[in-house]
Amino acid sequence: MFFKIILIICIFIFKINGVPIDSEFNYCDGLNKALGFYKAQRAGLVDPTSEYPWQHVITTKYDTYANNKTNKYGNGILSKGYFDAGDYLKITFPLAFSMTTLSWSFLEFEENIKFCNLTESYLSTIKWGVDWLMAAHPEPDVIYAQCGSEIDHLSWSRADQIYNNPVTGPRNCSLVVDVNNPSSDIAFEMVASMAATSIVFEEFNQEYSKQCRKHADELWDFGIRYPGIYYNPMYPSNVSKDEQVWAAAWMYLMYGPEYSFYRGFFDNGKISHDDLFYNKWSHVFSWNNKMSAACILIAKNFNVYVDEANYLIHSWDTRINKTKDGLFFLDEWGNARYSMGGSFLEAVWNSNKNKTAKTTNTNFAQTQMNIILGNNSNHHSYVSMYGFKGAKVTLNIHHRSSHSPPNGTDLKFHNILSPPNNKYPIYGALLPGPIDRNDLYFEERSRYEMNEPALDYNAVFVGVLSSLINSNSKPVQPISSLTLSFNSDDYNRESIENDSNNEDETKTSSIDIINNNNSNNDEDSLENNIPIFKDPFDLEIDDDNDYYKEENQDENDDNENDDDNESSQEDSSNSNVVKQNFYSNSNISTMANYSTTIFSILILILLI
Repeated sequence: MFFKIILIICIFIFKINGVPIDSEFNYCDGLNKALGFYKAQRAGLVDPTSEYPWQHVITTKYDTYANNKTNKYGNGILSKGYFDAGDYLKITFPLAFSMTTLSWSFLEFEENIKFCNLTESYLSTIKWGVDWLMAAHPEPDVIYAQCGSEIDHLSWSRADQIYNNPVTGPRNCSLVVDVNNPSSDIAFEMVASMAATSIVFEEFNQEYSKQCRKHADELWDFGIRYPGIYYNPMYPSNVSKDEQVWAAAWMYLMYGPEYSFYRGFFDNGKISHDDLFYNKWSHVFSWNNKMSAACILIAKNFNVYVDEANYLIHSWDTRINKTKDGLFFLDEWGNARYSMGGSFLEAVWNSNKNKTAKTTNTNFAQTQMNIILGNNSNHHSYVSMYGFKGAKVTLNIHHRSSHSPPNGTDLKFHNILSPPNNKYPIYGALLPGPIDRNDLYFEERSRYEMNEPALDYNAVFVGVLSSLINSNSKPVQPISSLTLSFNSDDYNRESIENDSNNEDETKTSSIDIINNNNSNNDEDSLENNIPIFKDPFDLEIDDDNDYYKEENQDENDDNENDDDNESSQEDSSNSNVVKQNFYSNSNISTMANYSTTIFSILILILLI
């Protein structure tokens, strides 16, 4: 009888908790795979030894300025950089956010990254993106905000058809921010990325650090002198206060106390209660929400807003909605990025480098990561081709190059269903994950809100992975030979004008591990130290339409244009196929849960 009871318990535990947590999981390997996603997103003339064959034909050599300027190799000045998501767009705003986040993670968890033997690969990932941001800032008051346009989403195409595509037509980089079309939100996010990168490279390449500082100074002045919001239909932003506070904090961190001018932009109550706690979106750290991250950064480095930072982390832990599996749930599109964004803030706040009055006692970054890697009722990792041992993984992500359809010029999206499996697997990309609080998720390429990766998703994912390096982690060999081999002539205007090449980098060897995550010796309970704020609100109210009025626009990757444009262009027959696949997979997922439950009940009856 005792054996029967134990067996019954085990069945239900497996049903509820999914794949067991892998206690021997090597987070260095996970970090290596996550950085590898950025290599998969590289555009331009990519190293032929790349592990992704499609990159041999991606040049985007005509991506350049309005005057069609090329470098001495005949390539457009904007030919490299990163593709944003499962498409071929290059978008400055989310790219800058991603580089800021990666730099912040490096500053917090550098010793862990060194231990994993990933310093060079990590720095290369940052530099490839920031070099493109430099190129996108050719003059003090000019920013190229995008290459390609939403019309690119009308075609499910191969990488070699970026320019030779009769559906989308000519490609250009025409979305420009200047004095006539100001965008202080983009300018300030670029400030943050340049300042954070400057701090990182001060140790490895001082000349490059100075170049970043120069761009940061010019972009700050541009944002201050020409305030405004420049509407981008795929990455819409409606305020720039969070970017300005965020940028000021990074500038102050870069320059030091003698530059108190920058401190004036975030000190003395500049971050209000409503900025942090107005609704659930105030907590979010994403490409369009930086105030919560600014609070953590400022509290940790300048001992301001410490009470607010403690309460913010506590609020994430206790007040944000969760799915039945326990995953933080804020939206039906791209939800895993929000889970990892909040987890990254907690990881930073709990790291050994925190010298402030930390009173939180949380460990939700690890719990959230466990769910992401497969410890969930779907028994499915929400990372492409990677997860805990025994977890199902997703091959067929919403990613054009990975799928590589044989005929990529089809306006009506028949190609998205054929061939059935992606030709080139991508490892280590954080996927959007479940779309509701019942943890509904399945592998379906056309369901981009479940299965499309993006640069900003992996930025916070990399940050959390970096924080979790532990005694079970083992150094790894970095993915591919794509390190620091590119020529800086392709990017920044200083090199183009002066014909100089600054690509020397200091390589760092592995050193003893320092586990920065979740070290907290404080015995005081947070409940005894929570500051009293006015007008508390209940984040458990999930059906408040006010939460969605603004944030329904807070969707990236292929965004709503994927939904509207892609679906509107399908003919009725193909639309029906996609819908049948959706409902079929939904029913399969639901029936699988029912079947497992019924099976468990039958076992229970038989054993009794």
